[in-house]
Amino acid sequence: MPEPKDIWEALYRRFDPDEPAHKGQWRADRRWSPIPSISAGLKRPFGEKRYLVMGTVGTGKTTELLRVAEERSEDHVVVFLDLWRHFEEGVGDPNALQHVQTWEVLLLIGLAVYRAAEARFGHVWSKDDLRDLERAAARFTAPSGEAGASGTVDLARLASSLLVFAGGPVGVLAGSAAEAGIKAIGEVARASRWDFKIGERGRKSLPDQDERVQEMLGAVNTLIGTIQHQYRRLLLLVDGLDRIKVAETTRSLFVESTVLGSLSCATVLTAPLVLRRKGLAAQVRRFEPKVLANAPVIDRHDPHQEGDGIDFLLDVFRRRVADLPAPPGVARAADCIAEAHLRHLAWCSGGRARDFVRFVRMVAERAWDHGAAVAPQEIVNDAIDERRNVMEMGLNKRHIELLIEVMQDPERLLPDDEAIEALLEQWCLLPYPNGSEWYFPHPLLTLRRVPLPPRKAGSTA
Repeated sequence: MPEPKDIWEALYRRFDPDEPAHKGQWRADRRWSPIPSISAGLKRPFGEKRYLVMGTVGTGKTTELLRVAEERSEDHVVVFLDLWRHFEEGVGDPNALQHVQTWEVLLLIGLAVYRAAEARFGHVWSKDDLRDLERAAARFTAPSGEAGASGTVDLARLASSLLVFAGGPVGVLAGSAAEAGIKAIGEVARASRWDFKIGERGRKSLPDQDERVQEMLGAVNTLIGTIQHQYRRLLLLVDGLDRIKVAETTRSLFVESTVLGSLSCATVLTAPLVLRRKGLAAQVRRFEPKVLANAPVIDRHDPHQEGDGIDFLLDVFRRRVADLPAPPGVARAADCIAEAHLRHLAWCSGGRARDFVRFVRMVAERAWDHGAAVAPQEIVNDAIDERRNVMEMGLNKRHIELLIEVMQDPERLLPDDEAIEALLEQWCLLPYPNGSEWYFPHPLLTLRRVPLPPRKAGSTA
């Protein structure tokens, strides 16, 4: 029988706010999610479906895209590229993602398809298959934008630095990798350093009609066509573009260009939520925009009442601890944190799955120090108070006035004020989905800085 410290250490390791739920049994079902309709659309054997999934950073988009990848690996060859992880770990410069161009995204997609086909499906690329991509990439190494290339590009070395997930029907998988489901490729090889300059600040964005952009698109589509001809339909999922905050980059990738929508396979991309807020989503061509909003932990009409997003987050917790043994004196591992405390942590997370997972980890750390089998109230309060202090940093008087204005609006809509954008980017204001989209201050801010309005008569929360 495990000791309490063993359970808390297990919780600490399982509740990593920077990692999605890679295990299918850890993924809880959301009531307000576009994922079922996306998966159903991709399952149809006709048309090339393309979706943009928008949402607050940390709301669980990566986990949901992995769910789609697992489901569709039954009838598709699936390639999943994590751009954020690549820029953070491979390039070593996550800020470069803020200035990425369409041709650079295309190159990374081409490398991901190349890498996945070799490692997961045992595909042997011919020189002819790869020549176009090598030539297209080399043209961008020319100094000062000169036509032609100044050197060669080693596709194998570049591809080895990518973190790619891939899968497909068992019949198309190769060798020792022939196990159904989505598997990571390149965990060890990512030590290979990426040295192809991308995402450089200050470079002029190239239009779709630029010859080099079209050559890159054609080269990537050649690889896609080869895979679809020899195996199955290809589903491409690209995560990380939702991290882009620079307005010019967002417009260049999604509004002013159709290049990413010209890939010749089913495609799902994450995208910045600003496309929705600024009314730009309707201008995006060749993609169906979808929103994965925060779990509604607050009732829209009475913020003193819990929303049904609370139960979703409790399910997230229970799924991750279901197979853990209970320590002495506790019936189940799930009882190490009382349900009342879990519900309060879920509410304090604002419905951002990442924040809820972070809260559980913070409680686990403190409970390990304490040595208790069940987390006491003071430990939970301390974790909440620490995050509240972080959320309050940088708030000024005008910010607080705007938060109160949103809270007091019966429709919970956004005021027309430039300062709103900063509040949204800092997650001080959160969007919620049930019914038409609405907004509310982060619950942590309502504990002191932006108190909730008086409780309605008859409210029991």
